[in-house]
Amino acid sequence: GAMALPLQHLTRRCGGRLYHTWMLLQDPRSLSKMLAAEDDGAAAFEHFEHSMRQAARDPRLRAVCLSLRPGDEGGKDAELY
Repeated sequence: GAMALPLQHLTRRCGGRLYHTWMLLQDPRSLSKMLAAEDDGAAAFEHFEHSMRQAARDPRLRAVCLSLRPGDEGGKDAELY
């Protein structure tokens, strides 16, 4: 499976941070078609929101657990995830 992370939306919605957040995976072919559509990223934003809401509702779906933080946070000894 594959997924797209719309970074501008992620920054606005989550402050650029995710901690152990389950996100649904999508078929790579349909994801490529969605990203190729000229819709100003609206489809990627909607997929991101849907992935965050639906992952917890049905544990049988393909999903990945993500943790993200800005690279400039923490020092050289900071835990990386």
